[in-house]
Amino acid sequence: MCLIGCGVAPAATPPANRGEAATGRTYAALFESGRTWELPCETRAYLGSRREDAKVTERTTLHCRSLDAQTVGAAKVAHVTCDDDIWVDAQLTGWYLADARGLWKLDNEVGPQDMPIMPGGDPDHHERITAADVPKLREDHMLVAANPAARKIDEPGIAEGMRLIVDVPVDAAWCVRQVSSYGGAPNWRAFCYEDGKGLVGASYANGEQGRDTRCGIAPMAEFDLGRRP
Repeated sequence: MCLIGCGVAPAATPPANRGEAATGRTYAALFESGRTWELPCETRAYLGSRREDAKVTERTTLHCRSLDAQTVGAAKVAHVTCDDDIWVDAQLTGWYLADARGLWKLDNEVGPQDMPIMPGGDPDHHERITAADVPKLREDHMLVAANPAARKIDEPGIAEGMRLIVDVPVDAAWCVRQVSSYGGAPNWRAFCYEDGKGLVGASYANGEQGRDTRCGIAPMAEFDLGRRP
C-alpha cells in the first residue's frame, strides 16, 4: 500500500530557504555547545582611497566557539565567543537566541555581555531574558528569519543615527548585512550562516579607521549611507 509519495519524488526545497521550529536550519549549528569555526580572514586598508581599491595588509584566522547552549521557554540560547576584540561595534561574540520566528543577537547594540539579556533594557542594570520576554523581541531587529527571505529594514533617525539591515542569499548561505552611523563615519558588518555549518562568514569595516576585514564567504558591504540597496 502506498502511504507517502506513491512513487513521485517530492519537489526539492532549497536547503537555505527552509526553517525548522525554534532553530532554523541555516543557523542551527550556533546552538550546538562545543561547535567551533575557523574562518580565513583578509584585512584591507582603504583610508584615503576607495574601499574597492584597498590592498590586503594582513591575513589571519577568526576562531569562534559555541558555549552554554540552553533554553528560555521554547527558545534556544547560546553564547558564541570569537577572538574578535578589535571588531569594535561589530563583534560576533555574544548571546544568540532563536525562536520559531528567527535569530537574534541579544547584545546587538550594547556589546558582549556575561549573560543573555533583553535588548533595550536599562544599560546600567542588565536583566537576564525570560520566557515572557521572548515574544517581545522585535522582528525588525532579527538577524535572519527561520525561513530566510530577502529583506531590508531601514531605520533612519534612531538615537540620532540610522541603521540599515539587509538579508541576502550568498551561494548556499544567507548573510545579514548591516550599516550604522551615529553622526560619524559609518560602520559596516555582515554575518553569514549556512545549513549544517552555521557560521560561514563574517566581515566588518570601520569608516573612521579605514579598515575592512572579511572572513570566510562574507562579502564586502556594497552599500553606504547615501546609496541604499
